[in-house]
Amino acid sequence: MLAAAGTALGACGDDGATPRDASPDTPAMCGGVTPFTGDIVDWDSTEASFCGVFGAKWTVRSDAACTSSTPPNGRFQLQIPRQPQTVVDIAPPAAASGCPGLGGMLYQLPGVAIASDAVIAGGGAFSARAMVQGRVTSMFTQIGQPLDTSRGQLVVHVGGTPRAVSISAGHAATQRFDGTSWAAGDTGRDVLFPNVDLSGGAVTVTMTGASVGTGSYTLEAGKLTYIAVIAN
Repeated sequence: MLAAAGTALGACGDDGATPRDASPDTPAMCGGVTPFTGDIVDWDSTEASFCGVFGAKWTVRSDAACTSSTPPNGRFQLQIPRQPQTVVDIAPPAAASGCPGLGGMLYQLPGVAIASDAVIAGGGAFSARAMVQGRVTSMFTQIGQPLDTSRGQLVVHVGGTPRAVSISAGHAATQRFDGTSWAAGDTGRDVLFPNVDLSGGAVTVTMTGASVGTGSYTLEAGKLTYIAVIAN
């Protein structure tokens, strides 16, 4: 997360000296055959004020030897199995954020990325957003209720022209990121479904109109779950 360049290497290998728009080094095979790439950035990162998350560790759950630690631009690259969905655990960095204005706060919420083979095949981008502890407090104040770690937190990254996203389970007030800021709503580049009720099991994600990557996903309590969809 530090803004300064450094080295962050994983078993699937990233070069910590890469600039913001560069891709990580080509990874080792890690037992998988499908390239899964993307990034993890600060919750409020924009094109004009970009800030990647440095030092987040991505690990394929079915292959613990397959890991990637993000360089300062937040990029990751893994080789995953060719299957409908692959779960990747995201451990937050041990070091404090170096993003301007964050005062060295920590990213503390663990994450789970669920890679969709259909989205990868369709050329969809995968991008995750992480909150420092102070931003968790202000975000959930905006939502109108505190973070409930017994429930799930779902972030949907939308490729293509954003359209309304919804889920089958109960949740707190939906928030959307339009590329500049977060506000209430269900249509944006990223959509947050906070405090999702997990009592009904897997959650069905839907979108108005044709899409790729919608469907059933299993969320986990106390974690940010990230998925990507494509609006056709």
